[in-house]
Order: sequence, then C-alpha cells, then structure tokens
Amino acid sequence: MLKDTATNKSGFGSPELSAELNLSVSVLLTFIDKTIPGFRNYYLQVTDPTHENLTSFHIVNFFNSNLSEADEGFTPCRFSFVKNPPQAGSKKETDIGVVALTRSAPSSTIIEFEAKRFSDSSNNTEYVHGERGGIERFKRGEHGYHLSIAGMFGYIEDKKFLNCADRINQWVLELSQKNTDTSIDWSGTSEKLVSIQELDNISKWSSIHSRSNSTSIQLFHYFLNLSN
Repeated sequence: MLKDTATNKSGFGSPELSAELNLSVSVLLTFIDKTIPGFRNYYLQVTDPTHENLTSFHIVNFFNSNLSEADEGFTPCRFSFVKNPPQAGSKKETDIGVVALTRSAPSSTIIEFEAKRFSDSSNNTEYVHGERGGIERFKRGEHGYHLSIAGMFGYIEDKKFLNCADRINQWVLELSQKNTDTSIDWSGTSEKLVSIQELDNISKWSSIHSRSNSTSIQLFHYFLNLSN
C-alpha cells in the first residue's frame, strides 16, 4: 500500500529505476510534500534571506530534524539530507542530496536538488541556463548523472516573483526558439514546467528534460515563498 500511495501522490514512475530505489525516491518526495510547508516559519526565525547557501543549510537541517521524528514505518531505510554532494565525473556540486544510511556499502545519492534564489539581487535566469544554470546542469549530466529523477528548490525572497514558474517557462520557450548551442536541446514538448499542486506557501511543479546521452531526467520543482 505504501508503494502505491507514494507513487501516485508524487506522480511519477520510472522503469529505469529499480523497484527498491523507485520506492525510496517516492517515499522521500512524499515526505518532502508533507513537511516542507513548515519550513517558511522555521526559516524566517533564524536566517538572513540573502544567502542561498545558508538557506540550503537550514533546509537540510529542517528535513533531517523531521526525518528523525518520523514514524519508523514511514521510511523503508534510514535517510539523511546532505549539503553539496560531490559528483562523479564532474567538479560541480549539487546543492542538496539524499543518501541512504547503510554500513554495508558506500552510498551514492538517491535524489539531488539544486537551489536558486529569486530576488532583485540574483540572476534569476540561472534557475534555467548558463554556466550556473540549474536545469542546464541536470540536462548536461553535471548534476545527478546517475539519476533519472531529481529536483529543484526555488527560494522566493520577494512576492513579485511568486509567478516564477511562468517566467521559467518563458525562458525555456525562448531557448527552444533561439538557442544556438548544438550541444543542448530545449525544444522538447516536456521541457516546460507543469503545475502539480499548491501547498501552504509552496508551489510544486514537474518537468522532463532530454539529455545528450539519449536519456531524460524528471525534475520536481518546489517554489518556496520565503518573503516577509
């Protein structure tokens, strides 16, 4: 029952993942859906809203604190959110990863999240593309090369960016029409973000992106309203 419920709620199912890994990722996304609405009040008590790495540091601590209090039956094994997991074959680190805690063998991440701020003082298009582009790094395999499911957190620090998903889709559309870099393709019909659900101060979206090695990666986007 747990597998069916979690998979349906998260809205995905990849034949490229083993059943065990698919269940783990599904359960983790369900856990995030359940706990992430509480992050806003937690965050606004402790941090300066202009420091992306500090925000990611706090969200890792927030998730791990909630994992430690979760019912043991909720997760099939113990997990830990980690900051800046290194990438095999890439010198670029993703902002957040999740590993299974096991002593039987070294564990690679089972899901990773890139994080970006939305504010007047940040380069908001980097959520999508560029040298530090979040979606682009997943498409190029610089982040999560071994994964077929990953995610992104958008930290909205000003209410004017609450519709950031619409802006992102406009940037993707422009790339599909004007991109001259033949090493990356933005023209797929699934590259745009699709709304999944609205949570408390959270907007959740999904997109599927092609990779140069003829595989694809599904991204779950969580846009967090962290504005005062």
